[in-house]
Amino acid sequence: MQRTATVFASLKICAVLLALGAAAGVAHAQITLTNPGGSSGANTFLNNFAGGATSTTTTTWTGRLGLSANGGATFQAYCIDPLTTVGFPSGSIYTSASLSSFFSDLNGYRGQMQSSGYTSAMATGGYGYQSNHAVVQSRIVNLYTYAYQNSLTSATNAAAFGYALWDIMGSSTSATAPLSRGAGTGMGLASAGSHATNSDAIETRIDQLFTALNVGTAAAWSAISLGTATNYVYTVYYDPSSTPTGHVSQNFLTVTRVPEPGSLALAGLALVGVFVSRRKIKAMI
Repeated sequence: MQRTATVFASLKICAVLLALGAAAGVAHAQITLTNPGGSSGANTFLNNFAGGATSTTTTTWTGRLGLSANGGATFQAYCIDPLTTVGFPSGSIYTSASLSSFFSDLNGYRGQMQSSGYTSAMATGGYGYQSNHAVVQSRIVNLYTYAYQNSLTSATNAAAFGYALWDIMGSSTSATAPLSRGAGTGMGLASAGSHATNSDAIETRIDQLFTALNVGTAAAWSAISLGTATNYVYTVYYDPSSTPTGHVSQNFLTVTRVPEPGSLALAGLALVGVFVSRRKIKAMI
């Protein structure tokens, strides 16, 4: 009985440590980001973010980036801020927060989407701020839950995932409107893949992601062979701003996988082993 109680106590300790780790993603911190390498994606034809034709613009790179915070280990992240054109300006300091905190911070999501880089697109009813934060966040989580792991497998999948993330952030006049790759009034962002006129694998993948996202169920994701759900802790690195001209650095989203219950149990047993070993050593002394 005593050993069982010790196991449960150790599991509680593990839970507390994990909670503290998750809380760290919510607490604001001052961070310097760099891009040491490890990126993957592709150039895609995008429109003017205001419903215009995709054939009238140059290519834009979409995909995942290898980032480092304060000179630490490299991690994967996606840009969530396509119309802020300057990434990592010298001396730029980022704030780190959870996804929900980023959306609730008036200088976070709203500060980004109402900054000067988005003014012209919003003026024509195109890409911009979405007041229904709950729907935007839900779509982001749904995309990551089923498609993030797949986005790590190829440049095509990374490019399609990155584009889908941009589209979710603000390409429709209503946050509840179906996501679409096509151009048109109120559609905001549009993509023609890596070719302005010919369809390709990136376009196909984007359309598949949107088909699943617009339904949002596990069955819809299974229909495109992405039925495995994975839970993550979300962290946003963003350049907070209370003025349209104050936001100058691109914002990024990264995730860490939530351990499975079995992993927690093993961690708890490992702590129990350490605890019991120490007691035996003390007893021998």
